[in-house]
Amino acid sequence: VQTCALPICQRVAYFELGQMQKAHVALRAAASYVVMNHVQRHITAQSRAVRKALIFEEASAFLTMPRGDEIMREAYEQARKFNCWLAAVFQGYQRIRESGIGSALLGNARQFFLLAQKGEDDLNGLAAALGLSETTVKAIRSYPSPGVQSAEAHFTYFVSDHPPISGTTKNVGSPELLYVAGSGGEHVERRRRDF
Repeated sequence: VQTCALPICQRVAYFELGQMQKAHVALRAAASYVVMNHVQRHITAQSRAVRKALIFEEASAFLTMPRGDEIMREAYEQARKFNCWLAAVFQGYQRIRESGIGSALLGNARQFFLLAQKGEDDLNGLAAALGLSETTVKAIRSYPSPGVQSAEAHFTYFVSDHPPISGTTKNVGSPELLYVAGSGGEHVERRRRDF
């Protein structure tokens, strides 16, 4: 029988560190260290034959945590050894560029889902870092911003294989996806109660 102090032994473990006030720097540092230490130990203790996943939702906020950039860089550099796939969700490329984790993240990631970017600098920087074609960049420029989209989301799917593959896609979210991804106040509160 396996016992856990944190709910990490479940099939899905969800940790919400965003509720901590930014003013509590020491508490945020301790919490992020404890959670990531348990997560990393759990991932490395599992058989390498078992597929694992680690998702950094709101990765920009995670990078503001003490040692957040170091933790994310290590995860991207070492996850493949432990049969763990990673996903990091960013609202824009600027945070990746400024954090210093860009080379580790972009160099170890193979798949990218690219939505409308906040500005030309973000889009041009991302295009240069990934080697996106001008056709791909032009397609991304044409996407509506996420706030004005209907139930259909336009995005570019890019795979950094040789040769790289990219294409524009429309995604119609399932009710389950919309439940998990919703960010409206009332929706977040309902999801928090459910978890």
